[in-house]
Amino acid sequence: MKKILLGVLVIIFTGLSAQQAQIELTGRQSIELDFVDYSLYSLKLKNTSSAEIEVSIISRVSNEQVRGFGLAPKSTVEEVLIESDSYALFTNLSDNKALFSIVATPKVVAPVTKTDGVSFTLRNSTFKSIPLIIPSVMNPNLSPKSNSGVYLKYGQKVYLRRGVSKKLILTVDQTIREGALIDVDSIIRLVEDEKI
Repeated sequence: MKKILLGVLVIIFTGLSAQQAQIELTGRQSIELDFVDYSLYSLKLKNTSSAEIEVSIISRVSNEQVRGFGLAPKSTVEEVLIESDSYALFTNLSDNKALFSIVATPKVVAPVTKTDGVSFTLRNSTFKSIPLIIPSVMNPNLSPKSNSGVYLKYGQKVYLRRGVSKKLILTVDQTIREGALIDVDSIIRLVEDEKI
């Protein structure tokens, strides 16, 4: 599905310390953020508006989306990792003004041995957004037909958000293999079938 962007702004940050910005997007507008001096960095995002913002990590090599998610209105995401060969693209999905803040922090690239959790991909294979709650990590809206890469600790719970209520759909454990692709809609259907 092609998207028509009414406006694309590009911001390139330089410098080796943490960077902060407050960004306002008009309806359907997009902005690219690139931190050229960072080999690896993390973004902390806070959406202070009532508009949903699509967050896409785009490869500079292939110019294709590597991963992405929806930043729900009035929500915060503590950490989104971005590698040196990628940049972040933010798109206001509504006709209303979107306002959000970012804090970009460089990360030290070092060999990591992760034994307390697993990296895997959450896949939304449907044509509708899937709102999730991952306590103390983030509350993403998985965009239609998208993938979202995550690293979650063993024991971490993942919930489906339904209005003000939530339903447990996944507990991360050792049965999830490194790099696995998990179809969230299939899990939701399995959980709902078990309750019947």
